[in-house]
Amino acid sequence: MNRKTYRICLIMVIIAAMISGIFYYRQIHRRQSNPKDGIFVQQVLMRSECV
Repeated sequence: MNRKTYRICLIMVIIAAMISGIFYYRQIHRRQSNPKDGIFVQQVLMRSECV
């Protein structure tokens, strides 16, 4: 094989790595950015309940 073939293969590997990295980053970011379903509940104890 000559240099041109090696260069084309190297460029294709670099492009594939970049595309897969972008895809991986977007999938991870999408999973972490979704809010959880539910309601925030705060429980306050009063003095009369503690006795």
